[in-house]
Amino acid sequence: MYVSRKLGDEEMAKRKVPAIIVDLKGDLSSLALTPVTPEEFEPWVEAKSDAERRLRAQRESEKHLKKLQEFGLGSGDVAAFRESVAFRVFTPRSSKGIPLSFASPLGAPPYPVEMYRTDPETFNNLVGSLVNAFLDRLYPGTKRTKIENERSFVFEVVHHAWLHGVNLQGEKGLRELLRLVEDPPFQEIGGLPVTQYIDAENRRKRLLNKINTMLTGAERMWFEGPQLDMKAFLDAPKGKTPVNIINLTELDHFEDRSFVVAQVAYEINKWMRTLPGTTDPRLLFFIDEIGGGGGRQALFPSFPYESAAKWGLNYLVRQGRAVGICCLFATQNPGDVDYKALSN
Repeated sequence: MYVSRKLGDEEMAKRKVPAIIVDLKGDLSSLALTPVTPEEFEPWVEAKSDAERRLRAQRESEKHLKKLQEFGLGSGDVAAFRESVAFRVFTPRSSKGIPLSFASPLGAPPYPVEMYRTDPETFNNLVGSLVNAFLDRLYPGTKRTKIENERSFVFEVVHHAWLHGVNLQGEKGLRELLRLVEDPPFQEIGGLPVTQYIDAENRRKRLLNKINTMLTGAERMWFEGPQLDMKAFLDAPKGKTPVNIINLTELDHFEDRSFVVAQVAYEINKWMRTLPGTTDPRLLFFIDEIGGGGGRQALFPSFPYESAAKWGLNYLVRQGRAVGICCLFATQNPGDVDYKALSN
């Protein structure tokens, strides 16, 4: 199964279709390795001596070439593939690969006012999706029902900011969010005064402290590296096809992994809104093991579970194909994936 998935990614790259690949376990990052000769295999085999290493590398090379021949390929095809593809391995919140800066956890999409006027449902769903992803990271492991007041409060803050041109992107955006949470630009939420709704049980004080923590210590690593945007994913040396692997093995918490996937889906969503319709593939978006650990540990879980990534992924699955966004989500347990995804 793994070989077939890997070959699918490679076939798309050979056809010059850029790819964004979410690597949850670390195995898909090996796509960037294209060894053929024994010398190229030597760094990747275990051995007790140099002589044993050379012998094992020779055997691995022969076995690999034999497997390629079963697909009608040879070392020349691998060399041509290597020359035509630009692999990049991104590692959010880590410097083991290319650091990736998530500089807009609550940044607005292009033309938010126009979007609100023409499609208020999608606008509200987008705000809700990003707020969910943001708060899941602030309150990891906390049931959503226990922080419903905080969720509604931040939703109203972000909703107002997007419609009034307040920039919530990057580190400056988080500082602006702190100011808005401390002194919101509205007096009521629903039918209750803001103070009555959010100040009970020190809710607002805890929320301010948690947002502030994202600006300190190791959390600042989220702002290091190239900024997450489609331009970074699509740029490549002339004649090469970009294959972007987002390796999440350094993120210990499911909430952080779900946050990254939600942000990537959001960036693709923003980009696809600028594209005309087409029947040709423009981008491959691939996630292996989307079912994850099942239940609340799945990126696209079945009811009654939710994840921060679910809305963005569902939108891409439903709307992406009209503009050439090819979504390939793999799992060994279809029961852990919402039926809406399977129907699309």
